[in-house]
Amino acid sequence: MAKMRPSIIVLTVLLILTGCNAKSGIKIDRNSVKVIQGKYNGETVDLTFYADLTATVKPEWTYWDTSDGRFHRDEHSNDGTTLCFEVFNPFGELDLKMMSDKVGSSKTVTLSLPVFWTEDNPYEYTLRVTFYYNAKKQDSYSVRFRLNEPPPLHSRTSASQYWEDMTEEQKMAVLHSPDAAQIIRDYVNSPWEISDDDKSFSFMDALSSGSPNRQVQALYFYQFNQILAKADGAVAELMPDYVNTWIEKDPLFVFEYLQSREEWRKRYVFYLAANFYYNVDADIVASEQKAKAHCPTDMAAWISSFYAEVNAQRESFG
Repeated sequence: MAKMRPSIIVLTVLLILTGCNAKSGIKIDRNSVKVIQGKYNGETVDLTFYADLTATVKPEWTYWDTSDGRFHRDEHSNDGTTLCFEVFNPFGELDLKMMSDKVGSSKTVTLSLPVFWTEDNPYEYTLRVTFYYNAKKQDSYSVRFRLNEPPPLHSRTSASQYWEDMTEEQKMAVLHSPDAAQIIRDYVNSPWEISDDDKSFSFMDALSSGSPNRQVQALYFYQFNQILAKADGAVAELMPDYVNTWIEKDPLFVFEYLQSREEWRKRYVFYLAANFYYNVDADIVASEQKAKAHCPTDMAAWISSFYAEVNAQRESFG
């Protein structure tokens, strides 16, 4: 019998491994898949995923115990079960992916730059859950979901929040505020010629970084626009990316300014179109949808018109 034992072991192990991988009867419980929208902070939103299986996958690895000459189940082994959660945007692009070996428990992840569903912008994501057993795909299930629009992080902009409409006292207070970057205060006190040098890059980056202090933000926006209005040559080549950055970071602040200022709207249309023309990775449709998601719904029509102008301008470049 001792000589036969190795062949018996091999045969038995093969049978067990075959049964271990045959999990066709166990699938993702369709009714268990859930997406719960959580906290939104202006740039990210928390999403909690949950999914379960139609049955419990138990450990099936076995080992040979030489002391009693029998097979035993290894209750401490990993059962090899993994769920993969993937979120795709409406264009089929993967926005995030996470793996979990805790079936039947929730997992919370952070989605960057979320786009919220509205009647004017019916943006839907797709969650795909895939069940793997011992690294082999067993089942997959997809469900669409939408993110509900949260309350605006900032109330509508009042005229006094733009630099041109502030009193001299308000302006002086901002220029002495520690919230304003030193390089920007230095420029206001003693302007230098903006060019494509390191100092100018640092200054432009500081302007475009934005500020949670709305009056400081007004200063940054005003100084940026003054440079934009006079830009030519090498400086003009820098502007498309910076204009796009301003719109991405603070669309409500920028768009409310442009709504009542046709000359500035046309200037922003031109430079934003140049950004989409020269930057092959830039997505004009996604930019419009994200802008709408961060602005009140009654601005949707104006934003659509603005981006239509941008697209027409881009096409005119050839």
